[in-house]
Amino acid sequence: MSTENIIQNNSNKCLKCSEVIKGEMIVITEEEKFHKECFKCEQCNCEMSSFYVSSDKKRLCKDCNDKKNSVDCNKCKKSILGSKLTDNAGKVYHVDCFSCEQCNAKIDGAYFIRNDLPYCSKCNEELKAQQNANNTKEIGKCFQCKKSILNSTPMVVVSPEEKYHKNCLKCFKCKNEIEGQFQVLDNIASSKFFIIF
Repeated sequence: MSTENIIQNNSNKCLKCSEVIKGEMIVITEEEKFHKECFKCEQCNCEMSSFYVSSDKKRLCKDCNDKKNSVDCNKCKKSILGSKLTDNAGKVYHVDCFSCEQCNAKIDGAYFIRNDLPYCSKCNEELKAQQNANNTKEIGKCFQCKKSILNSTPMVVVSPEEKYHKNCLKCFKCKNEIEGQFQVLDNIASSKFFIIF
């Protein structure tokens, strides 16, 4: 609406106060006329020189319209009135608020979602390593070196009782680490021998 809609007229009634308008008035339609001082935002009651119509047909000032049509930032919880970012989980952020949940570094490239929150690549790798460390369990002792075999380390299972670290399984003849296929020969001088093919 422009100031062209403010006109001089003495024979009109104000839609807000129902008093006759003498002097300046704001005309929206032929039926919608207001005293300049009666033309106010229906949300905050401030005087308006321009307005927006909301979905529920209320006349709103720019600030109230922006608030009504805005969404809250997932990080700072304040309304987003300008540019915004939406992550892979559908959460919305101010551009400046889109940062790693762990280190607070601004994310401007690759990121990962964990528990519906964004993480930078570095923090994601650290969390993954920590999670793997927390899930590591001993699954037995190495038949050769007698040290623990963890579920996170490469191993070879010859039988349920006979497990080896991958690098502990060696050829009986050449003592090289066994890569690929091998055969277990039993009962040769009551020992087991591993022969590489």
